[in-house]
Amino acid sequence: MPRLALGIDLGTSAVKVALVGEDGAAVAFERAPHPTRTDLPGQAEQDPADWLDALAAALGRLGQRHDLGAVGGIGLAGQLPTLVVLTGEEVAGPAVTWMDSRADAFAARLLGEAGRRAVYRQTGMRIDGRYLAPMYAYHFASVGRRAERVLSAKDWLYLRLTGQVATDPSTAAGYGAFSLAKGAFDPALLAPWGMDVGQLPPVRPSDDRSGRVTAEAARQLGLPVGVPVAVGAADSTAAALAVGALAEGTVAVIPGSSTAVLAAVRRPRLDRRARILVTPHALPGWWGYEADLLATGASVSWLARLVGRDERDLMALAAAVPPGAGGLRWAPYLAGGEQGVLWRDDVAGAVLGLTLRHGAAELARALVEGIAFEVRRTLEAIGRLVGPFDEVALANGHVGEGDGAVAEAVLAAVLARPVRAIAYESAAAVGAALLAGTTAVDPRHAGALVAAAGGHTRRLTPDPALAARYEGLYRDHVRTFPRAAALDGGKRP
Repeated sequence: MPRLALGIDLGTSAVKVALVGEDGAAVAFERAPHPTRTDLPGQAEQDPADWLDALAAALGRLGQRHDLGAVGGIGLAGQLPTLVVLTGEEVAGPAVTWMDSRADAFAARLLGEAGRRAVYRQTGMRIDGRYLAPMYAYHFASVGRRAERVLSAKDWLYLRLTGQVATDPSTAAGYGAFSLAKGAFDPALLAPWGMDVGQLPPVRPSDDRSGRVTAEAARQLGLPVGVPVAVGAADSTAAALAVGALAEGTVAVIPGSSTAVLAAVRRPRLDRRARILVTPHALPGWWGYEADLLATGASVSWLARLVGRDERDLMALAAAVPPGAGGLRWAPYLAGGEQGVLWRDDVAGAVLGLTLRHGAAELARALVEGIAFEVRRTLEAIGRLVGPFDEVALANGHVGEGDGAVAEAVLAAVLARPVRAIAYESAAAVGAALLAGTTAVDPRHAGALVAAAGGHTRRLTPDPALAARYEGLYRDHVRTFPRAAALDGGKRP
């Protein structure tokens, strides 16, 4: 019987799982949602027990269609940064997700802009309150609490599956204290946050498979006992791996609750303006230039709920609206925090041009276009570091030409270049599976992964007239935002 690889992506709104065959092609996907608590201003917390329940549900449905006894290896990916604190073996309260903004002002006060740039020079991360060290300091150390163990969401799941504590370099970067030069957590970077290295997991390669499924985890999740488990990688780097973007000249655009834009390089250098994150990639010898547009998919979900539609219906409405959204312009900064390469803590979401004649369709189109404009702004900034790139690989796209593909079509037109869209329900889960070591495809060879994804791929070529129309709209967007979305009236330059 051919061996299968199982990839698990612990996402922001759902756990997604993928089975990958020996040829590297995705065989099946399942997902199960889990809730987020947002009762307080800025709060976005989750219960790790819900993650396990969701994983069990997704694997249960997957097991109805495929024999999980054929799984020969497991790999992990996860939302980042999301904080899990342990006292002994018990979770000390809810997990604080990357969407939680309560530590933002605290981190800004503690670091200041000069401190933030100094930390960036050491870590490649432009630290705000959504990294694990500031989260821990705000929610624990600053109120006199201390944890025995501080983990990311993925690392906690690895612990529950294997009984071992470990992280990988791409996930370690999200702790906010991982030295790029040392390839390790730096005690001096941890000290301002009231932390020490002993609280953190050891760092292993993403494809380290020394952990194995315990009997308890096997019983709870329906997996074979003793199956090797790869430590895995951050969701963005795992997704880029899956779509063949671990190659110079290719930029991955990875939509989800947020949208990550990620280019792979062999020899990284820091951005002079400290806007672009420099992160270890999913495999050694590679680095990523990354920028994240927070809450893009979450904004679409929010708008769908607001107008009483499901997301598919909302996108069908957007597809019927001509470019320009009837004069509406949308700044998609609904979650604060990172907005691609803007890094403005004084902006919020904004819609300009709204009149009584506009409805849900125009709002949806304007949001789709606003997100595409910000992706282009981000790609242009990354391009100034990496030089010209040959292709854009769009993860989690649509194979068909239906209404769900409107966002991909708009993106190709806004970028005015072909886009390779890969219709994985979770590219991160596929990338995690590729780290499990059971496929005949070497994940270091991007071309082989592009071929393996061929049945899930379509190529989008923008219409020249449409691209020209969007060129003008993009220039207008850049002139207008973020200034028009600033909470202080746009006084900042």
